[in-house]
Amino acid sequence: MNQFGTSKENPRQNSPLSESEYGRKPAEPPIIRLCRQYVMLAIGAAIIFLLHISLNTWVFSGYMTAALSLLILALAIYYGSRISRQARLDARRNEKALEDARQFLEDLRRSEERFRIASECASDFVYERDLMTNTSRFFYPQAGGPQLSDTMEGFLSSIHPKDRAHVWASLQNHLETGAQFSEEYRISDNKGGYMTISDRAVAILNQEGKPIRLVGSASDITERKRVEQLRSDFVSFVTHQLRTPLSGVKWMLELAMDEKDNPEEMQSFITDARLSTERLIRLVNDLLDISRLKRGKQKFAPRPVDLEKLTGDAVAEMNPSLLEMKQTLTMEIANSLPHPDADRQMLRQAIMNLLSNSIKYTPAEGSIDIRISAEHGSVRWEISDTGIGIPKEDQEKLFEIFYRASNVLAIETEGTGLGLYLARLTIEQFGGRLWCESEEGVGSKFIFTLPAANQDSPL
Repeated sequence: MNQFGTSKENPRQNSPLSESEYGRKPAEPPIIRLCRQYVMLAIGAAIIFLLHISLNTWVFSGYMTAALSLLILALAIYYGSRISRQARLDARRNEKALEDARQFLEDLRRSEERFRIASECASDFVYERDLMTNTSRFFYPQAGGPQLSDTMEGFLSSIHPKDRAHVWASLQNHLETGAQFSEEYRISDNKGGYMTISDRAVAILNQEGKPIRLVGSASDITERKRVEQLRSDFVSFVTHQLRTPLSGVKWMLELAMDEKDNPEEMQSFITDARLSTERLIRLVNDLLDISRLKRGKQKFAPRPVDLEKLTGDAVAEMNPSLLEMKQTLTMEIANSLPHPDADRQMLRQAIMNLLSNSIKYTPAEGSIDIRISAEHGSVRWEISDTGIGIPKEDQEKLFEIFYRASNVLAIETEGTGLGLYLARLTIEQFGGRLWCESEEGVGSKFIFTLPAANQDSPL
C-alpha cells in the first residue's frame, strides 16, 4: 500500500519459493533418484553376469562370484528398502498436500461466499478493468444490473453527456495522483433512459508504480436521487404556493383598512382575500389527502356510486367556469350503466380535478366531451378536450406529484401539480387505473376504469 491508498502488485508475494529460488528448476524427487540408482545397479549386475558366462575365467569363478553376488544382493536390498521407505514418505507428503489442497479450496469457497454476501449488501455490481488490455469484468450479485461496455471507450460513451467530462477528469486524476475516486453520475440503463450510480474505485499499481488495473464497486442510487429531488421540489412548491396567496391576503387586508370610507371598495378587497384563503385551504386539504392516502390513514366509506349522477353534480358545480370560457360540454352515457364501488366524496374530487384540468387548458369557445360506458366488468369514464395537449415526453410523468407539463408554463393558469397525482391515487385506491392520451396542439383525453360493484349492493 502506497501513500495514495493504492497497492503495488507483486506476483511473487504469495509464492512458496524464496527470492533466490524463484525461477530455478524444481529439484528431482528423492524416489525418482533412488529408482534411477537401483536401475543402474541392476544394469551393472547384469553386465557382470554376462561377463561371467562369456569369459568363464578364474576372476569370476568360485568364491569371487559368490562374493559379487552377495554384494549385489546386499545393494539391491539396501536400495529396495530405501525406495520403499521413500515411497511411504512421499505417500504421506501427498496425503498432506491433498489435505492442504482441500482446505485451500474450502477456504476459497468460504471467501467467495463472504465476498458474494458483502457485494449483495454493499453494492449493485463490482467491476475490474484491465488498463493494459482495455478489457473489463463485471460481477452482478443482483439480476438485472446495467450491462456496461467491456471497453473504456464504450463505458465513457454510456455516461450522460453532461456528466462525462467531470467523471473522466476525476478518473484521470486518480490514476495520475492517487486522489480518491468517488463519483455520482448518470449512466445509460440500456432502455432509452438513464440511471444514477455511486461509483468508487481504486487503482492497482505495478512494481514501477504505474496503474495497470482498476477495481471498483457501484450502487444504483436512482431512487435516492428521485426522493431528494422530491424534497427539493416540495420546498420550492411550498415556498411559492403558500407565499403567493398569503401575500395576496395581507395586501388585500391592508387595502381594505385604507378604504374604511368606501364600503364597496373595502368589500371587494375582503372578497379577494377570502378567495386567496380558500385557495390556501384547498391546497392544504390536497396535501393532507395525499399524505393520508400514502400512509394508508385515509378513511373511506366505499359503496356503489351512481357515476352518472356524480358526474352531473360535478359539471353543475363547474358550470360558471364553462360559461366564463364560453366552452361547450357534452355528455354521452351508456344505458344500464353498472356502478363502481368507491368512496363517493373521494371519487367526486377526482372527477372535479379532471374536469377542472380540461377547462383550464382548453381555449375559449373550445369543446369538452365526457363519455361513460361499461367495459368487461368495469366502468369506463373519459373526458376529452380540444385544449393545448401534452408533449409526448411529459406524458409518462404527468401523474407524478408536483409535476406540470412543460407547455403549461406559457399559459397563465394556477396549478399545483397535485390534482392529477391525487386523482391517480384515488382511482388506484379502489382498484382502478387512470391514464392519458394526448397530442400536443390537438387536445387531451383522460380515462379511468373502475371495477363494477356487486349489483345486489344498495346505492
